[in-house]
Amino acid sequence: MKILRFLMVPIAALIAMSSCSKHEIENYSGVDAIFFDQQHLGAAHESWIILKRLTHKNYTLVNFNKILESDSLLRIKIETTGYLKDYERPFRIEVVADSTDAIEGEEFELINPNLSILPGENTTFMEVKVHKTERMLEQGYRVQFRLIPGEHFTLPFGQKGIGNMPLRDSGDNDPEYGKNSDPSVHNLYITAELTQPGQWPS
Repeated sequence: MKILRFLMVPIAALIAMSSCSKHEIENYSGVDAIFFDQQHLGAAHESWIILKRLTHKNYTLVNFNKILESDSLLRIKIETTGYLKDYERPFRIEVVADSTDAIEGEEFELINPNLSILPGENTTFMEVKVHKTERMLEQGYRVQFRLIPGEHFTLPFGQKGIGNMPLRDSGDNDPEYGKNSDPSVHNLYITAELTQPGQWPS
């Protein structure tokens, strides 16, 4: 009787497995898009945080009041959609002059405007050096960067692209900086203004 009971367990498992239907996964049919996909750690820098779960932001803020150094090297993430390719895919970054009031060469430097997505990759990083200056003590400044996709990529998202990218922060919680909704554009804000702590009496 025990032998019969033991035999019935694997037979029941085989029947259950054979009754499962295969689920086909639909292939990606979209375009090869490129966009800024910066993620912020915020106040938590613990090593256990999974990068893919961090908040996606449409801006980067450098506040020299919160760092000891007078220079900061930023790495701003750029992501692509579509299949991985076995060849290099170049693109460019430009500084949008009419939306930038920081001084290039003095307050910021774009390390390399000509970048590439390497074979087998779908991510790269733009590097920007930011320098503290005396005039930042009076007010903050902005640098706006724009992606120039080249022949390998497109910019399909447009002004309403925010809805096409899960977990992307719309900026509703940060109205001062988070107004941009175009993922082909990234705003960098630089400040060294001294602010009064909230707990101080007015």
